[in-house]
Amino acid sequence: MATHVKNTHATVNFTAVKGAPDPLSLDNLSLLNELGGDSVYLTSTENVIKFPKFVKGTKPDLNTLQTKDAVSCVIICVDKGKGILDAFYMYFYTFNEGPTGLGHRVGNHLGDWCVSFDQI
Repeated sequence: MATHVKNTHATVNFTAVKGAPDPLSLDNLSLLNELGGDSVYLTSTENVIKFPKFVKGTKPDLNTLQTKDAVSCVIICVDKGKGILDAFYMYFYTFNEGPTGLGHRVGNHLGDWCVSFDQI
């Protein structure tokens, strides 16, 4: 996610936000709340149609299947008491290639969250 954010800039109504941190990072991202609140969105600094390197993410090691220097999942655990634990697995994908329907690829988008849930 850090790589994704680093390759974006803050925008409101298709206009770059004045005074926004440059470059953006996970450490300064919250500053955008004061510069446009829920109207701020992140726009790629590169033309994503050309699939810049950051869009392709980090490939896992072929032997270990681990992603070096990349966090692939965030796990949030909520203790519900009485021996019950809710676990939310949140995956962030810089680019999510959508499915094909009627001969056309649909639903491609940047910055996609996928969430799964278990109750233990």
